[in-house]
Amino acid sequence: MDLQPAILEQYGNFSKSNKIVADFLLENWETVAFTTLDKLALQIGVSTTTIIRFARALNLDGYSALQQEVQRSLKTKVSLPQRLDISMEHTQLAQLLTDSFQNDISDLHKTLENISVADVNRSVELIVNAKNVYILGIRACFSIAHYMAVRLGQVRENVHLLQGIGGIYPEETVSIHPEDVCIAYMFPRYSRVAMNILVLIKKAGAKTIIISSPSHSTLDEYADVVLPCWTHGATIKNSLVAPLCLSQYLVAAVMISDYPNSKQTLEKIEYALQQGNYFVL
Repeated sequence: MDLQPAILEQYGNFSKSNKIVADFLLENWETVAFTTLDKLALQIGVSTTTIIRFARALNLDGYSALQQEVQRSLKTKVSLPQRLDISMEHTQLAQLLTDSFQNDISDLHKTLENISVADVNRSVELIVNAKNVYILGIRACFSIAHYMAVRLGQVRENVHLLQGIGGIYPEETVSIHPEDVCIAYMFPRYSRVAMNILVLIKKAGAKTIIISSPSHSTLDEYADVVLPCWTHGATIKNSLVAPLCLSQYLVAAVMISDYPNSKQTLEKIEYALQQGNYFVL
């Protein structure tokens, strides 16, 4: 069994207690491989019966079978270049277009089915009421953070993209205050730099909205709200379609929720564009 994809595939059908076990397992793979059932239950904060039920939800006989699958996956863990070779063996170019689109559609369905409407609404409220909105994304996540900064900056003022050029994150975050909010895009493998920035933001008293994977327990202590997105890719790289779609919704919801200010911001931007002769027609 390819255990990690199996867990993510069934995640939406898990009970609340099974999701707690799944979150811990996906973020602490090596720990589970060599920990007794009693100690693992203590670490997670659930009963041993809950872990056994989780294993059986994956069609495994019990904890021993679950642990064996984890150990087997560790033994077969490969580097990204090796994963590319394996992907090449199982990917047909003629089918890739269909597989890629169907994969993204699946990610969108799972995200929509499992995301908390209350958490989404709270995120919109935090963004609307914030004095400043800071947006954070590192490496692959920077692309979607930049997109969010551009789109959100069109419907409200005081949107700041944390770029960290030359390592100046401390200078970019030094003015953050309790009335501000940070939207952070973070997916495994989590960036240590990003986590350090979140620590600074939380110490400043600002609110944080983290858009992450379903297995986000590692980030919970840094977040006021976590919005989980499915990002399974058709090949070796994760897809960012679901977090992009969620970002588009947040911008639209902010615009509708704060219509007068959004319209005023759009009018200012339109005036600047016209004065600057940005467009040919």
